[in-house]
Amino acid sequence: MLRELLLVGAGGAVGAVLRHLVTVLVGGPGAAGGAFPFATLIVNVAGSFVLGLVAALLSREAVDPMHKHLVAAGLLGALTTFSTFGVETVQLLEQEHLGKAAGSVLANVALALAAAWCGLRIGR
Repeated sequence: MLRELLLVGAGGAVGAVLRHLVTVLVGGPGAAGGAFPFATLIVNVAGSFVLGLVAALLSREAVDPMHKHLVAAGLLGALTTFSTFGVETVQLLEQEHLGKAAGSVLANVALALAAAWCGLRIGR
């Protein structure tokens, strides 16, 4: 159990730093001032792809299942941001940017599902 917690923590530290870097590079934070939350979209789509890939690879016997804790729960758990997605969407709605809010919801859901599917297919 301790090993699992340490792996989740190590992955989470890397994921959190990567999430921050994406926000800095893309020009976040999200929906402040009505801006489209591209950083959140990028990390959610990329994280969905990688998690799909990891899930497919973990289904193989040759892969150490402890990698699930490091990558899936740790790194990707910190990288992807469903809670940020929720707050940014509500902020866009409050600022009456209905088109951007709807676009963010549609893009996050559709692209994340497509990315997860691609990751699973490639991993298999």
